[in-house]
Amino acid sequence: AGAAPAYVKAVPDNDSARAEALLAELRGEAARAEWLRAQGLPGPEVIDVGRCDDWYYLSTTAVPGRSLAEPWPRSCHPTLIAGLAAITRALHAIPVGSCPFRRDLAV
Repeated sequence: AGAAPAYVKAVPDNDSARAEALLAELRGEAARAEWLRAQGLPGPEVIDVGRCDDWYYLSTTAVPGRSLAEPWPRSCHPTLIAGLAAITRALHAIPVGSCPFRRDLAV
């Protein structure tokens, strides 16, 4: 059998002053994806995160299915909305105190 499909998010290192911040952003995204999977929510498995030459990257497994951002027949809308609502309920059922991440808003 062939290798499972994977995705790579790649960001060029055009600004050496931001190099560490770019890598930290991708590592943070990887950590959040792994944490959400550990909570039982669907999502990609992180394969690797790092740097190769002048690029920073995050590679993950492909998630089966089709994007909700794509056009869907109107007859599918109730099922899609119900699925999205179920995932949203599962996300909101996770106790906030158990989340190790912060995204405070500057107000």
